[in-house]
Amino acid sequence: MLRLLSARRVCAFVGQPRQLHVFNPRTGYFDFDVDNQSHVRRELLSLKDEALEGTALVERVSPLIVAACIHRETTPMVASYADKLWASATATEAPLELPPFTLSALAAYFASASKLDTAFQIYEKLKQVNASSVGDGLYNLLTRAFAEAGQFDRAMTVFSDAKKAKVIPSPLTYTTILINAFRNGDVEGAKACATEMFQRDIEPALDEHQNEQWTEVVAGLGSFFQQLATESADERIQAAQAGLSVFELRKKAALS
Repeated sequence: MLRLLSARRVCAFVGQPRQLHVFNPRTGYFDFDVDNQSHVRRELLSLKDEALEGTALVERVSPLIVAACIHRETTPMVASYADKLWASATATEAPLELPPFTLSALAAYFASASKLDTAFQIYEKLKQVNASSVGDGLYNLLTRAFAEAGQFDRAMTVFSDAKKAKVIPSPLTYTTILINAFRNGDVEGAKACATEMFQRDIEPALDEHQNEQWTEVVAGLGSFFQQLATESADERIQAAQAGLSVFELRKKAALS
């Protein structure tokens, strides 16, 4: 059964592979299973026989860009359509107006394809058009992409924007910020990130490429982690003795 999803909901799961259907900007529905990679590829191949321009380009291509991002499809054809969409939106004469759904899809796609300058331009455009349409998944994806590329100013811009929007970054995003801050020589930034993780009770989360990097961080910041763990344990004891949650204890301390 097809489901109607808001543009914000779509943005939230860009990059998450287990969702079944995505929002179509024209009909409100999307008529194929984006979880089926073979089906997605057939839909992508069907585009080559269509001369798409204007609104038709947006309606046919933008949902497929989401699907391509989910399955990490970065084929030349996908790239060419993504480039065409963004070029149409930034044309000097009669630029194509892209809805937030499409901008989110493009930002996620270009980040996944390591075209980070374009991804950041689109993110900035999306904030101007409708900042509330930036979903949790897109915040996390962009923060990690910029951090892993050593583009820390951009990573921290998105990271800060997420928290202002009351989005709690994922454990993987926090860990990626921590690792890459440390590896880029920003030890204080890494410590600040670790402190926030302890305060939020966020456990480190690693992808398959980060085990060795995490070992380096632990070797460099092990004593600081131990200090945080000790402070955290002491705080839990104090909270238990006072009959409060850790959050309530912190709130009480902040008000005193």
